[in-house]
Amino acid sequence: MNSYIYIVIIIIFAIYIFNLKKEPFQSNIKFCVIVTTYNPGVYFLEKCLKSIENQIYKNYDVCILDDASNKDEIKTKDLIKEYCKKNNWKYVFKKDNIGPLGGRIGAIEKLDPDDETVIVSIDGDDELYDNHVFTLLNNYYTNDDIWITFGNYVDQYPDKKISKPKIKCKGFKFNKITENNMFRKTQWIYSHLKTFKYKLYKRISHHDLKKNGKYIKSATDMACLLYTSPSPR
Repeated sequence: MNSYIYIVIIIIFAIYIFNLKKEPFQSNIKFCVIVTTYNPGVYFLEKCLKSIENQIYKNYDVCILDDASNKDEIKTKDLIKEYCKKNNWKYVFKKDNIGPLGGRIGAIEKLDPDDETVIVSIDGDDELYDNHVFTLLNNYYTNDDIWITFGNYVDQYPDKKISKPKIKCKGFKFNKITENNMFRKTQWIYSHLKTFKYKLYKRISHHDLKKNGKYIKSATDMACLLYTSPSPR
């Protein structure tokens, strides 16, 4: 009889350990990853797409939007089609260059996210730092009070050396910036990796993102992040 009790205890313990290991990956957070490219270079674009493909956290969709690249055009399109086919991702090939802001908006519309979906914006010549980036984002966004995030970036040199983080965030009082809605009065620090909930993005008036009826082509990161950043509550 005691042997049966021991077996039951062992089974329960094994189930507990198994579920404990799975716990970080059981969240419902869905990511829509948008990759915008314009002459990124096939080498850098492949590193970008491979870094997305290799993410351990898999609850995400991807749309790659090529903004009418005119260098290595065939190789670029073939590479995009290859990754989209094997991963069931989506892609858009623009005939005319509209700029990264218009491209991001087009890619978001292609993925048709719901309000709680998190948009992850990646440039085609950037590479995610490691295979746990989406896992980290998932951990952050399980907190309902988080609607937007930004990060930092490093340079990787040909000898594979990694630079120090390029944005010096120390010294910024983020709690004070948030509480007083001082995003637009603060030095620009909202760098890679930029993510936000779709319901927050929906609050932006696209009129504010256009000039002469067309989406602006310069400082688009600043425009999008500053119009998205103000506290929603």
